Formats: sequence, structure tokens, C-alpha cells
Amino acid sequence: MPPKFPLLRLPNDERLAVLRRMESIHLFILSLASKQAKILVTSANRKAEAVAISIERIIQFSCHMFQGAGFAVKLSIWKTSNEPRKVEKPKYVSILQNSRRAKPIKLKKEEYEVKDWLDHLFQIFHQKDHSLTFGRHGSCYDLDSVYENFKNPYHLRLSGTGNAEYDYRVLKMIIPRSSILLNSRILENGRPPRDTLIQNYDSFVCYKNSQLLSWKRPLDDLLCANSREIETQGFSETDINKFLKLWIRGSNPRLESLLILNVPFDYDNVLRGIQNCVLSGDQENVFKVYTVLDGTVMTGAREIRRMDGTVAGISIDTGFFFNFIVLKDYDDH
Repeated sequence: MPPKFPLLRLPNDERLAVLRRMESIHLFILSLASKQAKILVTSANRKAEAVAISIERIIQFSCHMFQGAGFAVKLSIWKTSNEPRKVEKPKYVSILQNSRRAKPIKLKKEEYEVKDWLDHLFQIFHQKDHSLTFGRHGSCYDLDSVYENFKNPYHLRLSGTGNAEYDYRVLKMIIPRSSILLNSRILENGRPPRDTLIQNYDSFVCYKNSQLLSWKRPLDDLLCANSREIETQGFSETDINKFLKLWIRGSNPRLESLLILNVPFDYDNVLRGIQNCVLSGDQENVFKVYTVLDGTVMTGAREIRRMDGTVAGISIDTGFFFNFIVLKDYDDH
């Protein structure tokens, strides 16, 4: 019989010191032992950086920690008919460590529904929010049931379940609170629905293919977007020129940053007919703070001004990245 460690008999400070040195996966397993164990683990104040839920053939919770390695919880929900699976009480869960060599640890907690497993993670690791990703074969789950258990994510990622009708229903039904990432190859004509574009997201990302240069989208897709930060592709130099002229006149008032990929941009074409000047010295340093794409090389960043005096910086990086940043803290005095 392996030796037993008298954790509960230690003085409080020493007990907390031990708990804070334990891996998060071991804390999670310990917290399932009893109500007292759950309270004890919660008192260690280990915080999760994020809890991510992925919907594929299997539903998985991934717990990412500020300190130490994270882990994942896979829910084994058995399919009993040809109908989409309900997100219901799992038969068991498999706890996976980050190491590929480690074997999954199977656990049961008969009284736990899916929401109970998620709430347990939230409580012991002091997290309230989750992101939600729909991947390949995610459409095997009943969407109403998914919504009931995982609604109101702060972030939604939709890369395609393999069922176009299901993907469209996801966009209509699950509205994230903060941000969204779409692979637009799953959308009709490659265009996000207007109802999605007009949401007040902090971040909106929509790509089709990182190497695709021929994909074209109407300028209206950009003009009706209401997010603070936008990363996308599919717009030409002519589109961007028209957009900048309309921004100067007051369009897209919430926009703070715009990154457009994979068109060989040229300053003369993008800024044709727009008053601008080259940023230099301290002005350029202010712009660098706001640059969206890490690791890009800026050359000849330009400044334009809105009719209300708002300043924006523009840079074209390696000819294929267009950066537009509203300089909120800019001071030219």
C-alpha cells in the first residue's frame, strides 16, 4: 500500500503551501473527492486563465492556467439513436494531462450533469467565462441542447462542423459577448450574415484562406461592421480607399483597428485623394504601440484625420498587410 500524506492534518498555512505547489490536474481530481476537498482546493486560490469548450465528436473542456500546466476534461456522452446527441449527463469523463505520454484518467461522478462539471471547474479555479469552439463533426450534437448548456460564451470560434445549415444556425443562436472568429468558407458566398456583422464585438476576425488572393467581398460588409477590432481579407485597394474617405466623414465610429490581409497594397492607391502625412519620430512610436500584427515591419506609416479631429495611423507591411489604427492617446502638441 502506498504511503498516505496527511494533508488535512497539516496546519492551515502549510496545507495551503502544499496545495499551491500541486499541478492543476491533481487539484481538480482532489476537489472531486468530497465537499470538504472542494472547499479546500478552492481556498488555494489557483486561478485559471481561460476555460475553453470545444464541440467536435467529443465535447472537451480545456483549462488553461496562469501558473503551471493546464489539463482537459473529455465528456463521454453516448449516442443512443440516429438523432443528434443531447448534451446530457456523461457516463464518465477522461482527464487528460498535457503530456502525450500520460494516460487519460477516467472518473465518474454519478450526480454530475454537464453543467455541474463546468461549474465545478469555474468554482475551484475562480473563473466565470468560457469560450466556445465548433469544429469538425460538431453538428452531431443537438444545437438547442448545446445552447442550453454553453450559452453566452465570451468568444465564439466557428471553423466549420461539416454541416452548412448547422453552422448558420450556430451564428444565429449563439451570440458571443466579446469576440468571434469565422472561417468564411463555411458561409454562403463567403459572407458573414449582416446580423453577425452589426454586433458590437470587441473583436471580429473573418478569414477564408491565408493564401487566397482572389476572394472578393462587397465594401458594405466592412461599412456595416460594428466591432472595435477587425481582422479580415477580401477587400481591394479601391475598397480601402473608399472606406477611408467614408471613415473621415464619420462611418464606423466604434472602429479602433483594422487589419486586412493578402492584397498587394500600395500607399499611393490606398490614399489617393486623401490628405495625409508621414509619421516620424515620436508619432511613429505612438503608432507602433497600437500595431495589430506582431512582428510586421512598418515602412512609411501615414497619418490621416477624421473631420472631428480623430487621428488614425496607416501602415502597409511587406505589401500584403494593411494596418489601420485609431490613435486614441495621440497628442501632437
